[in-house]
Amino acid sequence: MPLNLAIKKKLNSRIGKVKCVDIHERETWILAALYSGKLIIFDYSNQNTIKNIEVSSFPLRCAKFIENKQWIVCAGDDMTLRVYNYNTFEKIKSFEDHTDYIRYIEVHQTLPYILTSSDDMTIKLYDYENNFEKLCSFENHIHYVMMCKFNPKDTYIFASASLDKTIKIWGVQNNTSVVTNPHFTLTGHTKGVNCIDYSSSGETSYIISGSDDKTIRIWDYHTKQCIQILTGHTQNISCLIYHSTLPILVSSSEDCNVKIWNSSMFKLESTLNYNMDRCWTLCTKKSKNDLCIGYDEGLVVIQIGSDMPIFCMFKNKIIYIKNTEIFIINLHNVQPDEYNDGDLYKINNKKELGNCDFYPTNVSFHFSGRFICVSGHHEFNIYTSQVLRNKAYGKSSFFVWSYMGDYAIKEEGNKINIYKDFTAHYSFQTPYAITQLFGGYLLGVKSNNFICFYDWNDYNLVQKIDINVKNVYWNDAGTYVALSTEDTVYILCYLNADGNIYNKGSRKLTVGGNKMEMDVSMNHGKEKKKTSNNDISTSGNVSGSVSGGVSGGVSGGVSGGDNIQHDGRVEDIHNFELEGEINESIESGIWIYDSFLYVSNNLRLYIYTKKFIDIYAYIDKYLYICGYVYEYNRIYLLDKNYNFYSFFLPISYLKYQKYIMNKNFAIADGIIKTIPENLYIKLSLFLEKMGYKDKALNICTDAEKRFELALSIGKLQLCMDILKTLEKKEKDSFIHSKYKGLGDTALIYNDIPMAIYCYKKTNDFSSLLIILSTLGNKNGIEELGSLCLKNEKYNIAFICYFLLHKINKCIDILLNNYNFAYAAFFARIYKPSLLPMVLEQWKNHLNKIYPNSPVILLTPTENPEYFPQYEDAVKCEKIFEKTKTLGKTTNYNTLKKLIDLNIIEEINEIGYEKVEDIFVKQFNEDLEKDLKEFDILGSFNSNSKVDGDYVTTDMDQTIKRENSQTKNGKEQELDRLEEASNCTEKKSGESDKNSSNKKSNKKSSNKKLSGSDKKSSVSDTMSAQSAYNDIYDSSENIKLEDTDLLNSDDILNS
Repeated sequence: MPLNLAIKKKLNSRIGKVKCVDIHERETWILAALYSGKLIIFDYSNQNTIKNIEVSSFPLRCAKFIENKQWIVCAGDDMTLRVYNYNTFEKIKSFEDHTDYIRYIEVHQTLPYILTSSDDMTIKLYDYENNFEKLCSFENHIHYVMMCKFNPKDTYIFASASLDKTIKIWGVQNNTSVVTNPHFTLTGHTKGVNCIDYSSSGETSYIISGSDDKTIRIWDYHTKQCIQILTGHTQNISCLIYHSTLPILVSSSEDCNVKIWNSSMFKLESTLNYNMDRCWTLCTKKSKNDLCIGYDEGLVVIQIGSDMPIFCMFKNKIIYIKNTEIFIINLHNVQPDEYNDGDLYKINNKKELGNCDFYPTNVSFHFSGRFICVSGHHEFNIYTSQVLRNKAYGKSSFFVWSYMGDYAIKEEGNKINIYKDFTAHYSFQTPYAITQLFGGYLLGVKSNNFICFYDWNDYNLVQKIDINVKNVYWNDAGTYVALSTEDTVYILCYLNADGNIYNKGSRKLTVGGNKMEMDVSMNHGKEKKKTSNNDISTSGNVSGSVSGGVSGGVSGGVSGGDNIQHDGRVEDIHNFELEGEINESIESGIWIYDSFLYVSNNLRLYIYTKKFIDIYAYIDKYLYICGYVYEYNRIYLLDKNYNFYSFFLPISYLKYQKYIMNKNFAIADGIIKTIPENLYIKLSLFLEKMGYKDKALNICTDAEKRFELALSIGKLQLCMDILKTLEKKEKDSFIHSKYKGLGDTALIYNDIPMAIYCYKKTNDFSSLLIILSTLGNKNGIEELGSLCLKNEKYNIAFICYFLLHKINKCIDILLNNYNFAYAAFFARIYKPSLLPMVLEQWKNHLNKIYPNSPVILLTPTENPEYFPQYEDAVKCEKIFEKTKTLGKTTNYNTLKKLIDLNIIEEINEIGYEKVEDIFVKQFNEDLEKDLKEFDILGSFNSNSKVDGDYVTTDMDQTIKRENSQTKNGKEQELDRLEEASNCTEKKSGESDKNSSNKKSNKKSSNKKLSGSDKKSSVSDTMSAQSAYNDIYDSSENIKLEDTDLLNSDDILNS
């Protein structure tokens, strides 16, 4: 019974002499150890090199992944064992223990053990969890130890192969430094043994060994007997392995050949030669049927057979085939409520139905569930599903069921035979090579680059689609079909003779945005009677292209007999319409209701509904969809080792998505009540992606997600309520980030009180400073400054006090933080009288740190010659201290001109007393009284309402009062300016006279001050400061500490 396993090459890379390979179980990675001393990691899914590491100048002979630690361990002819992190490629450990070449490394599957075998004739055991502590050394071989392997069925047993022609079985011992007595020894090879492996099958207790005598021996380690010798290689056997799932063993040799053997019959299945010289190493992947081969010139990765397990499901019955054994499981005996989503099912009612006479490649249920068909590469058997009683059999390459219980087979050549009631009914020959058949509502016949669909009733060609299909999935109603390719899935609507999915008169199918006319050149199939007179032009067939990088097109038509007119007309054809595309490679899929569920290569379970793709669940291994049980509302999956898993998925969930997509909101709102609440979070994500955030907010049960949804649609009060609830449960850092986001959004929606409250909760002093300074709130800024000092936010505190003109506070902040240089310059500009004190503190600080320093810090009191015009600057400061008001409005023109005066020049020209008298007279009345009479600031008041713990503003009333009060204020201001016009003109004349006197002496004054221009510019700055004065004096008092929140009336008053 030949296996006839298909072999597909995935990677071919010529990288030099490869001595060892290993495959990562969870990633598509190949680790290759080269004779040149390099380690290379390949991604064989895209044929890219991930990393190339120069490990040693000596050859590397072995390398392995330690996946649970994310390590690579390697060794070679330099006798050093090295460990690297394969993510960062940091060297974790490097040590030398053997005294000769290290030949092999074996990593235990479950325990933290590794074995190393060496030319020093020893085997050593290490514990990598304890810094690679050596647990034991095994010494009994009298020649090089080439390989060692752990027994997968016995945790503490391993075997070793040596050039002394023996295989020895050992037991792990961690309390003995040296073990010299193995459990037993297998002898029989006439030359040195290079390689060994254990059988992973639970039914056999075999060890296989390969030797320099060019033979492979199969041993039963229970009876200690050689039960089979395989010959066929013409040179030394370099490596061999048992496949983990397929009934094969693979051997490689220095004769450049790789041979695949049937492990049940011990017969040669096939021989592979990729012309890359001698073969040295082999490795398989347990979760896939991938095999990696290392040669003198590089490495090759191939896939043997199909990765997908052989199974089928009907209602609550699952039938699967493991090798040639047929098993059935009844899910009625499994209580799904006992398991969570994604849990491994404990199946205790598995029943063996029997064995196949051939190696099967597929099993499928009859539409009624009464029969199953087991098919292989050249034959098929139809059995009753209960007791496996034979119903029919025959020779065939492919077998498929129809939706009504008919079936089709491919016979020799390209002949298709269709059976009704298990008897031959109709056959036809295709003019193209057939590579696969697909069942369902239409008979799918695949060739190399296209697929043709035929009607099961009249056997006419319905459609030809020019894409390379991998699988075909029909829904239960026969209205939708999914065509999967290597990297894309196309969802098509099928219009049968009675359907009305779309306009029956349409004769073109659009794929990837391109329209293609139908191809009616294929004149095979049964004739069909004319039923209409619809005409279309089919002259000049168009080759279409499929988006997503898939070359091909869609064309179709009915052919044969009278249907095709001489002028190219086609009568009453069936057709498809493209609904959507899934740009992913999928492992398996199934239609449930009108939704397509599939598992992708990135380990996710998706739901496709009306062009919308939703992630329903994440999985941690490769799983295949087995079927759906409507009784339990559960979808069942299995892995390659026939372990079963399940996820809860009610039909109402899929219906709700469909009605939302169709905008039938009334029906959807009625269905939502039948969906369990634990799925509401998934539905809220679906609604959010569809743009219905209000509906998502209404059904969402997760507080954090509700906050995000409410924030995105501007429901700030709801956000505040949610955060107050979360404050009792979540960590401060999490809540702070949420309050910060709410504060930013509140600013966008012009809710200033809420923004201030949120920023205060998060100690966001920068944002508070921006808001309070924009509002001109003096007391609020002062309170913020003291708050920043308590929290050591000195930069913001400095800005607060600088805005308030509290120069002493600013200098204190700089001194307390030992910024003496900054404090000195700042005092010289804004508070010259404090400069000696600052310099004195600076000098004392320097003397403490550098007591013997030769550097002398000068001060204006001890060294006045180094501080020109310092006394004048102090006088200017005294003048400014007396002008801390806004001044008269009637003195506007004079005050404006005072801004441009050089105070030091004026003091030198007319004297300090006169300059002081001018400034004091101009500022002897406070404009704040006039402003209060105008009620300009009060015009920004607004009625406020308290809602919860923070204040919201009624903007409508604010605008009305602002308009009326501003109008009255402007009228009063105009009257006052008119009354004061004469006085203003008089004072303006005096000011002009003084200005002309100053200009006459400008040249002499400039000469006097030429040596101190820098100091004059400082005085100009102080003059500007006096003109602007303290504008915050008119603000109402608002204190952050009085209440938890600032009052909106106070804010807007300021």
